[in-house]
Amino acid sequence: MSGQAQVDTKGDLPIEEQLEYTEKTLEGQHSQEHKQFISDAAEATQQQKGQGVRSALKMYRKAIIFSLIFSTAIIMEVRRFRG
Repeated sequence: MSGQAQVDTKGDLPIEEQLEYTEKTLEGQHSQEHKQFISDAAEATQQQKGQGVRSALKMYRKAIIFSLIFSTAIIMEVRRFRG
């Protein structure tokens, strides 16, 4: 359990230090493919953190539209039963 807490606190470190920490933690435990997967995930996380609002809206357009439609449908159903 304490290992999980350590991993969570490393999210504030720069990407290079996160990768170094991950490599030390996983040394001898996982394949090179898994290490590459973790490295790619950390890099994608850093890219998303630096993303602006406009680029996020552009990238996740379908998800936003789906969320708006779904939320509207739920609100309309609740109003139908209460109203």
